[in-house]
Amino acid sequence: YDLVITFRYAKRYSGLRVFISYVYNKVLRMVFQSPYRDISCGLRLVRKEVIEELDLVSTSPFIGAEVAIKTMLKGFRVGEVGIQTFPRQMGRGSSVSVPNILATIRDLARVHRTVFSTDYDRPMNR
Repeated sequence: YDLVITFRYAKRYSGLRVFISYVYNKVLRMVFQSPYRDISCGLRLVRKEVIEELDLVSTSPFIGAEVAIKTMLKGFRVGEVGIQTFPRQMGRGSSVSVPNILATIRDLARVHRTVFSTDYDRPMNR
């Protein structure tokens, strides 16, 4: 694979966090027609050549989704691997904060406009 993304098969988080993740992934599957289960799970492996091919613009937690979406649309091979995660022992995550959610929505809209424009360079079958 050119990109391997992970999905959490055992989610040990609060109900609110699981709900937000569910809605977020559902929206991304609909908006970008992506098949991925958990597109923004933090762990991924990507070939350097793929990153060099992508014009990344996100400055929010949406960056992981942008990498997966643009990799898929450019015709590279994307694989998924299930992982088990555990709740944090220290600190708090910041991706579910209001500022990060708003920044993610902004980046999602910007990437959507870009990848579905007639100027976006993607293979003919994408």
